[in-house]
Amino acid sequence: MRSVATEPSSHSALTGSFDGSAILWDVSSGEARQALRFHAGQVNATAFLSQTRFITAGQDGLVALWTAAREQPDRVLDGHAGPVVALAVAEDGRIASASWDGTVRLWAGDGSPLSVLRGHAGNVNAVGFLPGGDVVSAGADGTVRVWASGRESGWVIFASPAAINAAAVLGGAVALAGADGSIRLIDASGRNLGEAQLLDAPATALAASGDGLLAAGGADGSVALLQAPSLRVIRSFAPAQGPVWALAFLASPPRLLAGTSRGPVVTWDLASGARLLDGSDGGQAAAATTGGESARVFAPCRACHSLGPDPGNRAGPTLYGLFGRRAGTANGYVYSAALGRRDLMWTAETVARLFEIGPAAFIPGTKMPDQKLVDERDRADLIRFLEEATKPR
Repeated sequence: MRSVATEPSSHSALTGSFDGSAILWDVSSGEARQALRFHAGQVNATAFLSQTRFITAGQDGLVALWTAAREQPDRVLDGHAGPVVALAVAEDGRIASASWDGTVRLWAGDGSPLSVLRGHAGNVNAVGFLPGGDVVSAGADGTVRVWASGRESGWVIFASPAAINAAAVLGGAVALAGADGSIRLIDASGRNLGEAQLLDAPATALAASGDGLLAAGGADGSVALLQAPSLRVIRSFAPAQGPVWALAFLASPPRLLAGTSRGPVVTWDLASGARLLDGSDGGQAAAATTGGESARVFAPCRACHSLGPDPGNRAGPTLYGLFGRRAGTANGYVYSAALGRRDLMWTAETVARLFEIGPAAFIPGTKMPDQKLVDERDRADLIRFLEEATKPR
């Protein structure tokens, strides 16, 4: 997962993936509520406007505004000339988007363009709103800039010796994640409040909670929970697989979510530090933890598919009773027209072929995210897992 955002009042999370899809989750159950497919390229940033409205931004330079249960964006914000990698939402509903085109763009809550903020020399990697509405941004040039509300001219408040990969606003302070592995905390005037050489690899993700906590993640998969403003490490979590690209807090129950380059969102319990499974899923979680290497290959599929008749369909159809089933016939699931036209039976051979050449080539026009298993052993492991886990009982 490339990005993750949470909406506490509805226990929702919105993740963006390297495969170009975004998924709206029910965090309490671990079930996918809706899959959003629009962006041409990875979804780098996600954010909530309300319980039912949210934003995605991608490698394609586009920002999309969505309403829950609708299959297409309400509005697409076009203007950036490079990938959009960060989003922020102000208390008054304004939206800020940061791009590798060197700019920050401000939009009204309905998507109307407001202003373009220029000044960074290179990629802008982070953006946020300070109390009072001023915009703060940080980027590969190592600078932190503040833009007064309604103005397109900003000023540098801090210059880091290393590129800044991520930032998080914590009250009136700003936390910075450096490419040198450092975490810094500054106030709105740029005064250094604290600094910690936390990681042995570049710091790649930051999140701030409402009660003075920071979470920091690195390119080596490390994740730490910090107390602000001292930046004292309260807890170190078991390393994730691959770089940590995004972090988000959930207040109730207290959770930390991490998006990594491998597999689904990783979730930890803040109180105990224990890594959690993704909630009730009809036995799928248990199967995925007992199936060894075969289950590891299936892990990314858990985002869209359950393995049992209950809870059944998610963003994709249930895989219960998959083998020997005609494609496009799972009860209650609305398939693409492309799949509905195919006279195809799911067997070990057809599933293997699907992942050998990819869904887009195997079933042109399918809405399934395009993904391949290029290693023949991985395909065999997946088939082995599915043959046992989807068997009707």
